[in-house]
Amino acid sequence: MVPHSWILESVTLVGIADNIKRLLKNSMGNWKTELNAYETTLGEVNIQRGIFQGDSLSPLLFIIAIIPLTCMLRQCDTGHQLGDGHGKISHLLFLDDLKLYGRNDQEIESLVHTVRIFSEDIGMQFGIAKCATIKLQCGTVKHSDGIVLPNAQVIREVNENGYKYLSVLETD
Repeated sequence: MVPHSWILESVTLVGIADNIKRLLKNSMGNWKTELNAYETTLGEVNIQRGIFQGDSLSPLLFIIAIIPLTCMLRQCDTGHQLGDGHGKISHLLFLDDLKLYGRNDQEIESLVHTVRIFSEDIGMQFGIAKCATIKLQCGTVKHSDGIVLPNAQVIREVNENGYKYLSVLETD
């Protein structure tokens, strides 16, 4: 989840007008949701981190908040070389789905490190349980022990069934 403070900082970085920033800041202070269980209202909760799902502004705010991460990943000089020799792909990002590409384990670990540092710096949390690695060499899946993070969490290897990315089954 992206902290509200980073959302406000990132809209400043991209040059959003002051009146829009004030509107965002004032409205974020009033973001609430209602908790219900079995048709019984349990209460109201203030939204202090993250963005709403289902409204039209939240995806744009999230994308703006992630622009600096994309810039940092581009500067890593890692990734899959394009066939024409004019660039590399180090990552693909679609809202909160991020795929990292590297030529070897060291490049992937470098990219993961960059994402981790960025996340810690802005106070954003990633769902490590939703993360996985897949190692391909010459089009063949190779076993991987995953990636061990400094806090001892492990980004595990994707299971043999693959995974879905944007509703498309991904494997080798």
